[in-house]
Amino acid sequence: AVMLFGSIVFNMSLFYLVHNPDKDIQRYSWQVISKTLSIFTAVLMYQGISGVIDSWFVHLTASYVPLTIGMFSMLLWFCVLHYTIRKLAREKVSLSDKHDKAAEEESAVALSCWSMLFAH
Repeated sequence: AVMLFGSIVFNMSLFYLVHNPDKDIQRYSWQVISKTLSIFTAVLMYQGISGVIDSWFVHLTASYVPLTIGMFSMLLWFCVLHYTIRKLAREKVSLSDKHDKAAEEESAVALSCWSMLFAH
């Protein structure tokens, strides 16, 4: 009962913060919520993919296999991170050449979102 009450109080306080009349409090509340969700999403994705990779290679017992798989996994995520950021940054640059402010702002939000998600 206490846990249920605590979760209701927490959700109501979040609701209050994101609908506060002060625009700065709204913006910072959304930023904190966004960063928290991106961290949890990144951890969930990492654990899921790591679990699948571990289950595929569990039968290999050589001592160098876990290190090799870990290094390859890190290199793969690093390359995906930089490819995604590069692609989105080029899209942002091409949109800024066209002077389309709405599309440029949407591209900047996408760039920030993917950068934060992959960085965690």
